[in-house]
Amino acid sequence: MFRSVAPLFMFAWLPVRQASGVPEEFIGQLEAGLAKVPLHAIASDDTLRAGTEIEPGSRIWEGIFRLPPLVKLRQGGEMEVLLVEPPTGEMLLYADANLDKRLSASERCTVSPALDDRFSGQAIVKVQLPGPPPGLFGVVIQLPNSLRSKTPNPDYLSVARSAVAIGSVEVDGRPFRVELPFDLVREVIETRQGYLAIDTNGDGVIAKDGLSPEYAYAHDEEVIFRLGHRYVSARDAGLATRRLALIEHPASDYQRIELAVGNALPDFSFVDLDGKNRNLSEFGGKFVLLIYWSTMCGWAVDEIPFVRAVYEKYRGLGLEVLGPMNDEDVSQVRPFVAKNGLAWINATSESVRELILKRFRFVETPCLLLLDREGRIISRGREGELPLRGNGLQSTISRLFSPGAGR
Repeated sequence: MFRSVAPLFMFAWLPVRQASGVPEEFIGQLEAGLAKVPLHAIASDDTLRAGTEIEPGSRIWEGIFRLPPLVKLRQGGEMEVLLVEPPTGEMLLYADANLDKRLSASERCTVSPALDDRFSGQAIVKVQLPGPPPGLFGVVIQLPNSLRSKTPNPDYLSVARSAVAIGSVEVDGRPFRVELPFDLVREVIETRQGYLAIDTNGDGVIAKDGLSPEYAYAHDEEVIFRLGHRYVSARDAGLATRRLALIEHPASDYQRIELAVGNALPDFSFVDLDGKNRNLSEFGGKFVLLIYWSTMCGWAVDEIPFVRAVYEKYRGLGLEVLGPMNDEDVSQVRPFVAKNGLAWINATSESVRELILKRFRFVETPCLLLLDREGRIISRGREGELPLRGNGLQSTISRLFSPGAGR
């Protein structure tokens, strides 16, 4: 699983309801949270190759931003940035947006004021990916204030490839923190696509966990969160208006199954790899280890030997394993299952897609749940719970079946 560092666009947002009149607007604040790119001072004549017009007497710094692995596969892997401080006037920023290893005057970036006084400005650069297929890749760059000082070693340039809009919404007199993704290419705040988060318990901290009801990945959809007895989704978020609306929904619209320890998992149907229709209730009276996995996920595959070991040892004592899968092509899964001797029941991706994406809202593989004989969640493998990964799984399962366990 990979998560990128993101800048945080901070806003104080509006209450969920207004009694009357035009909603009040609040000024936002930008906070740093970016990857750092070292800047190195270079001589003025070094920029002649760039085709840029540099005023004599300018101070010049160069930095290299290394693009993420998926972009590296398509083009180059590095983007040069050039920061110029002329004797008078504003600082200039150039970025090799077309990745041709040569800066040009047309690649001068538009620098806008930074919303955080720790930075002198910011720019959004849209890196051109020639393909195939062609595309754009957005990064945000923040310019450090220290370049205006007389220090010989300037600060780092702050660069990130993703951004998050963050705010606080008041509902029933309580503030709830909200985080929404910011699309650097289209320059819009997303409410229907990407990772969305709301501090649903109002403790001021969002649990960004793949099993947390405060966190979800939206697949071009309206995601509903539960705030106590209210059910809301985010709408109408915009940088220009500084406005965000949380829209209330009836309880019946909330389809998420909250995967908290102690909660019972409702019965669900699925299709196994042999095409047979099955149900979770078939495993009633047994402990069930549920593992959402994929043959294409290295982290998930690493867990398979540990799952196989406990299954082989305890299946006769009342342990079952159920593996909802994230692989679309069943014909590719069967050889892996056979080669690795996986005797437990796996569910096809197609048969559990709605369950996984809309109800469980898993956002990564692997995800593991351990159920007791009544179908209640014993552990999710999170900190402070019984371990479910690696050698910790063996200790947890052996504990369940130890004499006097009372389970």
